[in-house]
Amino acid sequence: RLHNEDGFVRVTTHKGDETRVSVSVRAYTGKGVAAQVAEEYVKTLFHVSENPASETIEINTEPKERPDGLDLYADYIIAVPEGMDVEIQNDNGNVRVYEGCGRVHVRGRNMDLIVHKPQGEVVAESLNGRIQIFGAPRGARLRTINGSIYAHLSGGRLEAGTTNGTVILRVLNPAV
Repeated sequence: RLHNEDGFVRVTTHKGDETRVSVSVRAYTGKGVAAQVAEEYVKTLFHVSENPASETIEINTEPKERPDGLDLYADYIIAVPEGMDVEIQNDNGNVRVYEGCGRVHVRGRNMDLIVHKPQGEVVAESLNGRIQIFGAPRGARLRTINGSIYAHLSGGRLEAGTTNGTVILRVLNPAV
């Protein structure tokens, strides 16, 4: 599980059993924000917790309130074992989830989302952004307010809705 305020998120899979995370942080101070305040805040950016019982890793970016006048972007590249479920909340920034993840659940305010060939169901919600799902075998529940939805399904059920946009469905398996 990842909660990120600003920045992009890219999730890939690999054959191992560990989760690898790298993050690049960019911080910009505006008028009234001293460099020292920004440096101290950046030291508090990440809270990581692991729950072995549920096999969950949770990363929370910016657990403390951001100082006024500080622009900050945390760009993530995450590699998870094949079949692992992924849950992301990314308020401002695009999300890409590549082939091999299990169930994918993504929420965001200002984000475009692309999911390639997940193994499980896809659930996605965006306030402002386009949602694109390719090769989903277990169906999807997709919702955006200002954006279009493009869903390529090989199985399962699609629930999709948008207020200002279009929904385009391509069925990849004639038995669906």
